[in-house]
Amino acid sequence: MYMLSKNMATINIPKNASKTLEEAVERSYPGDPFGHVFFRGHKRASRVKQLVASKHGKQKAYSMTFVALIRDPVERYVSALNHRWASTHDISLDQAMDKSFIAAEDFVFSTQASWLDCDTSQQRLFHFKDIHRVLELIGFHGVASLRNESVKRWTVSDVENHPWFDFVREKYAEDYKIIPH
Repeated sequence: MYMLSKNMATINIPKNASKTLEEAVERSYPGDPFGHVFFRGHKRASRVKQLVASKHGKQKAYSMTFVALIRDPVERYVSALNHRWASTHDISLDQAMDKSFIAAEDFVFSTQASWLDCDTSQQRLFHFKDIHRVLELIGFHGVASLRNESVKRWTVSDVENHPWFDFVREKYAEDYKIIPH
């Protein structure tokens, strides 16, 4: 997450181009010359508010706008599966999916909605495919490298055709509601 000018902060939701956003901010504001406050990494909106309030006061924390990229839940889930277990060749899709449901503390499998635990009036959500709009909004002018370091072992089709797909859809029901159109 990065707090930027214009009373705005990006929430870097895991598996939603967070590395690309980090790189864009670092290239746009090298050495933080304008006094921006950068909170790097993955933090929920509530944590960002707490950090901002402790540094700048509650009024600023509660008047911020949180900007986030929202990805199709199944695409994000498959990306997370591949990120965690694709290079472990002795694990099947069944086993990986099972682990994803047991690994509740694994933040890559948290719902996107859970990262946005703030008033919806403070949210400005963009579809994952509109990353260029978010990059412009944060002041990045250049070519962003879209980095996805996961091995692509399983596909969306593999998961959608899996007998447990209904459980995946149910787990991410809140994410389907927040996809920008």
